[in-house]
Amino acid sequence: MSCVSDSQLLSFFTGALPAAQRASVLEHLEGCESCRLVVATLGGEGRPPASAPERVGLYRLIKLLGRGGMGEVFLAEDEDGQRCVVKRLLAELGDDPDLQRRFRREAQVLARLSHPNIGRLLEFGEDEGTCYLALEFIEGVDFRTLLRRFKDSGSIAPAALAVELVRQAASGLAAAHRATDSRGKPLKLIHRDVSPGNLMVSCEGVVKVIDFGMAQSAMHEASKTGVVLGKLQYFSPEQARGDRIDARCDVFGLGLVFQEFLTGRRSYAGSRPRELERDVSAGRTPAEPPADVWVMAELWEISRRCVAPDPKDRFTTMDALEHALAAVQRARSLTLPAEAIRALTG
Repeated sequence: MSCVSDSQLLSFFTGALPAAQRASVLEHLEGCESCRLVVATLGGEGRPPASAPERVGLYRLIKLLGRGGMGEVFLAEDEDGQRCVVKRLLAELGDDPDLQRRFRREAQVLARLSHPNIGRLLEFGEDEGTCYLALEFIEGVDFRTLLRRFKDSGSIAPAALAVELVRQAASGLAAAHRATDSRGKPLKLIHRDVSPGNLMVSCEGVVKVIDFGMAQSAMHEASKTGVVLGKLQYFSPEQARGDRIDARCDVFGLGLVFQEFLTGRRSYAGSRPRELERDVSAGRTPAEPPADVWVMAELWEISRRCVAPDPKDRFTTMDALEHALAAVQRARSLTLPAEAIRALTG
């Protein structure tokens, strides 16, 4: 998993890289934050590009929210003044057929998903040759921000909050796993990037699973064995090794997020950079919570089952995980009202 050279990244950004190499660099960028940062710096991340249009399709762009090596995300509004998010390919990459195919794939996946715990697709379109997605605007915070707030305050998320947030995320992912095509055939969808940055909490206290840009389903070619995508610290062992994966890969990722809420620490926080890939590939997560943190035994057991190194030892489905969490909520009176969750998003 060595990084791409700076000269290759520059050639990728300028469009000078041959198509055969471009595809492999693209795959690497999706799994390497440091290389994405280099490409984003070349494009001036955080500053609206001079060529940014005031409109994309029917949407007026209000503010640039983020810019990476492949796309830009804008806060926007439609013709009725309703806010949304517009995600589009970088103009300089708009003629790349591989990227356009990925955008269309994400749109096709989102179009088949309708659930309160999944961010909605409003429209997929093309404007002056550049593909874009119009997505539901979710006013709130992501799990990463919540975890950081608890860490900065020297505290850990209450058990009731951790259970309810993860239960709702499991509900959304379960719906994605059950999704079917127009003929009722299972898509066998896998999110593949379940991590705190892709789980939002709205101001209404509802969890939303977002960013299905890396999702894999039966409607598309499966990823080639050996191609690694996503954020390494939230990988399942089989994903880190580039092996064939199924929905239990998402169960593992959500289990890592759950452990982070329960303990206030990432499961692989103690791994040195050179050891991280090896530890993740082997699924070496802590057998017990940190000595200075008390975690309810039932909840730790659920999290441990999620992150079992062997997929056969995990929850078979995301539905099963949701039901296990709901059972603990009832048994231990951990139900949390939406008002309590809403208070965290301010």
